[in-house]
Amino acid sequence: MDSYFRQLSSYPLKERTQPLFSSEWFEQLKSRGLIPRPEDELDWSGNGQHVEYTAITEKEIPLVFEKTLGSSATAVVDSVRCRRIRLARKKIRCRRPLSRLDYLAEVEHLQRLQHAHVVRVVGTYTWKKDLGILLYPAAPWNLDEFMDELMDEDSMINTDALIMDEQQEHSGIHALRTFFGCLARALAFIHHKNVKHMDIKPKNILVRPLSNPKGEYKVYIADFGIARAYKSAQDAETNSPTSFTRTYAAPEVASQDTRGFSADMFSLGCVFLEMMATLVSKGRHNERQRLAHMRTVSSRDSSYQANLDTVEAWFDGIVGDDEKRQLLSEDLLSLLPKMIEHEPQKRPSAAELDQAFEELRCGFCDDGPEPFEAASEL
Repeated sequence: MDSYFRQLSSYPLKERTQPLFSSEWFEQLKSRGLIPRPEDELDWSGNGQHVEYTAITEKEIPLVFEKTLGSSATAVVDSVRCRRIRLARKKIRCRRPLSRLDYLAEVEHLQRLQHAHVVRVVGTYTWKKDLGILLYPAAPWNLDEFMDELMDEDSMINTDALIMDEQQEHSGIHALRTFFGCLARALAFIHHKNVKHMDIKPKNILVRPLSNPKGEYKVYIADFGIARAYKSAQDAETNSPTSFTRTYAAPEVASQDTRGFSADMFSLGCVFLEMMATLVSKGRHNERQRLAHMRTVSSRDSSYQANLDTVEAWFDGIVGDDEKRQLLSEDLLSLLPKMIEHEPQKRPSAAELDQAFEELRCGFCDDGPEPFEAASEL
C-alpha cells in the first residue's frame, strides 16, 4: 500500500497546482534535506510531500476531518482521511513566520527514524498560519488510555478481543507484555541514531489494533516535538534549559543538570512501572492507581524522581508477592530498578535493555515501517 501515495508522484509537474520550491518555505525544507527524490516521496497531496496552500488552493487539500484525537497548548491532533488512508494530523498554529521552522525539527527526526515502532511522517502542509504534520498511523489509544481500557471490564478491548480458550491469555494483556521488548527495541534504535527523545511518557506512546484475526496490537513511540539530534553520544550530554514532563522526568532533568541518553532510560523505566502495575492488577484492585496514590501522599511533588523510596517500596511489595511475581518477566524485575536509578551512570543503556528484552518483543520489530492500510469505518 506504500505505492498508493507514491503513484501520485508520477504526475507530470505541469499537472501539479503549484511549482516545487516556489517560496522561501520550500527552500528551508530543501536545505534541511526534507524534500525527497520524486521516486521516494509519499505524494499524499498530488503536489508533493510538503505543500503550501493558499486561499485560492485550500479547497485542494485532500483531507477529510473525522475526529479530534487530542490537544496540547501548541497543537491539535485530528484523525483525517486522505483518500483511502487514515492519518493523524498534528495542526500547529504558528503565531510568527519563524515559528514554522521551530517545528520542522520534529519532521526531521521522524524522517530519519524509520522504524516499526516509531510513528511515520507522511508529509506537511502550510495554510495561513497553520502548519500541518501528517503522521501514520492514527492510533485509537495512547498507552495511558490503553492500560485504562484493559482495566475496564466493559471496554471494547475486553468485549471484542476476549479469547475463546480460557487457558490462553487475553490478547490485550499479551500485547502489553510484548510492549516491553518493542519499546526497548525502538529506544535502542532512536539512541543509535543519536536522537534524544526527552519526553517519554504513556501519552506519547501510541497503540493500535492490527487488522488480523489474532487480535494483536502494536505500539509506537510518538511526539518528537522537543527531541534533539546530535552528531555523537558525547554531544548528547547537555545542560541547556529544556521543557519536560515532571512526572516522568529523570532527576537530572528536573534539576536542569547535565543529561544524556540515560534520561530517556529513566522516563521509560517509569512507563514500565505503570505497565507492570497494570499486568499485576486484578479486578477492582488497580495497582497503577495505588502506585500513583502512594506517590501523591508521600510528597507534594508526585513525580517518580521525587519519590524513589516510595516507588522502591511498592516494587518490593510486588516482587515479594509470589502470585504477582509469576506474572512478570525475571529480566524485567532485574532491570527495572536499574532503569530508575538516581545516578544516570548506573542505568543500563538502551542497547543493553534491548538485548535483555529480546524474548519479550513482538514479531514485527525489525520489519521497518509498515505498509499503509486502507482505513475501515470509524
